[in-house]
Amino acid sequence: MTVRTLFPRDHKLYAIVVLAFVLRLWGVWNVTTTDEYNEVFEALRVCSGHLNLERWGKRFYLYILSVEYGIFYAIGWVFGQFQNPLHFAEKVVRDLEPLLMIGRLTSVVAGTLTVAVIYQTGKRFFNDHVAVIAALLLSVTAFHIDLSQQAKVDALLGLLVSLSLYYALKIMEADRLQSKDYALCGLFAALAIQTKMSALPLLITVAVALYFSHAVWRSHAKRSVLVLVLCFLIGTILGNPAILLSPLSMFQYMFSMTRQVYTEPVNVVPVETIGYVAYPIYLYQSLGAFNLLLMVCSLVYSYHWAQKGRSILFLSFVTVYYLLVGASINLVSPYYLIPLLPFITLMMADCIVGILDRLKLKARDVRIERACALLVLVFMFIPPAWSVFNHGMSLAGENTRYVAKEWIEANIPPGSKVLMDSGRSFNSSAPPIAENRASIERMLDYAKDNISKGKILQAIVDKNALVYYELLLKTVPEKSYDITSTLFGLHVETVDYYIANGYQYFIISQERKDNRTGEYARKNMPEIADFYESLDTDERIRLLRTISPTAINRGDTFLIYKLQS
Repeated sequence: MTVRTLFPRDHKLYAIVVLAFVLRLWGVWNVTTTDEYNEVFEALRVCSGHLNLERWGKRFYLYILSVEYGIFYAIGWVFGQFQNPLHFAEKVVRDLEPLLMIGRLTSVVAGTLTVAVIYQTGKRFFNDHVAVIAALLLSVTAFHIDLSQQAKVDALLGLLVSLSLYYALKIMEADRLQSKDYALCGLFAALAIQTKMSALPLLITVAVALYFSHAVWRSHAKRSVLVLVLCFLIGTILGNPAILLSPLSMFQYMFSMTRQVYTEPVNVVPVETIGYVAYPIYLYQSLGAFNLLLMVCSLVYSYHWAQKGRSILFLSFVTVYYLLVGASINLVSPYYLIPLLPFITLMMADCIVGILDRLKLKARDVRIERACALLVLVFMFIPPAWSVFNHGMSLAGENTRYVAKEWIEANIPPGSKVLMDSGRSFNSSAPPIAENRASIERMLDYAKDNISKGKILQAIVDKNALVYYELLLKTVPEKSYDITSTLFGLHVETVDYYIANGYQYFIISQERKDNRTGEYARKNMPEIADFYESLDTDERIRLLRTISPTAINRGDTFLIYKLQS
């Protein structure tokens, strides 16, 4: 798909793309999520020349970020902002916002382009009405907007899946062979899989497209199929060049990750609802009951009335993908719906246009026909538009992480000894207050001790990553605190221990507290549950401040306690 093909002179497309871009750009400066930090640090590792062969997933996005960060450094060096790579590193470890913004804007562009690709797919393989409805529906899908604002892989994954679908349909419905289509189909499918392994069912999409392709069977096009396979291999290497160094390690990692999704809860505690139930709930919350019902109808419609080959292509991916991701209770999140969106938005648009066409045939009065169409579209778009409005409002103010940071720095003396619900290797979820020298030295010693025993923390912190802590030591700000992390609430002691060792404050995540006092935690981690429950019962602990999300401030609720010795 060339730039000219993707952006023809189509005013409807331009209007929808502008809408999608604005909705995704708004509030991007107030976004903050835990996984963003993982992607940024991994991209910085690539920039420094260290390939982490312990962590094979999500590589293509990291390479894109690493190139962008290299350009950012070069521009900063030309204008005197960075003297050398070490000076650049010292600055970014204390202020990651520029790098996070680069990652977020990359996702904004990827999410917007996905809408454009969906429009073009609908127009080329369905009709203009399907193109407009599908693209508009994706434009106002709240969780797609949300993920298109984060420095994470998901928006890019959605774009690559959409491009793979476009070229798979071109292969299936073309009357003559176009080697370029086969090459791009294989390339984008491979890049999608290297972006996230959940895109593996795309192999089924490609296989179905080849099976139903008129041109392939008519011409016995072994050469074009070989081009597809070759470009798939090239895309695999482009998406993750390190595979050339250790291909066996990558396959072992893929097998291990696949097993963990079904056997090991993330952060120890599983979610309450299996994916088969959770994903329809996510769709209902984002799109509304009417669209959830329409989605079910579109599956039936596609099976009975849609073109046979195209119907099988869409249904095969949707069915296999849903069966795979829905089977887990350990890793369930809206971002796993991203690969489904190109398929289901087009199916839903095709279904609603088909229904309206049948109403048109039965309606004797054009006014009745138009009223029915308007009513259907109102039910279709009002609920997601309301979800998008609420999402946009929640980004009007600062995230609660930064609201809490401002309150802490204004009310808690620097140097205070603090226990905080934070991460295992760096702070990506708690208020971003700075650690003092004592706190950083403890983290550095902890990391060195694990590395000396052959352990790599989070598949991130190896000997090359120790420079992060060393740079933090060189750049300790005046307003800093002696912080001990609970390691996502998995490493806590008794209140007596903290009082005896001079701790003065607890900064606790309400989400973590609820999670660690639930039925599963009480049964399997009683000591941890006891600690979090004691926050409400121990008279030596006084709640100083609760910082909660509001209609204009999204984020977690943070509970700030003071210990009475």
